Amino acid sequence: MTAKCLCIEQRADSYTGKRGVVHQQVLTLLDISAEHRFLNTFDFVLSPEDIEKLKGASLRDQHVELGITAFEPTFGGRLRARGALISKHPAKA
Repeated sequence: MTAKCLCIEQRADSYTGKRGVVHQQVLTLLDISAEHRFLNTFDFVLSPEDIEKLKGASLRDQHVELGITAFEPTFGGRLRARGALISKHPAKA
């Protein structure tokens, strides 16, 4: 599925998994689709390939188009998506 979203936060996240400490870049997103929007914000984990494409650039306050392959519930029932970053555009003021 594809989703057009506004990135409202980009942060580094880490946790201790079975194989040691895992570091991730996580986006907090608001769906801006014209129809059938998600009611709540959700998180998206950037893949290593997407992080390499960004080369340290921030996605905060930008429109992004995502190819979402999975949603997973996290602590407190918050949704976390996985997939690929398709495109990014500056948000219009």
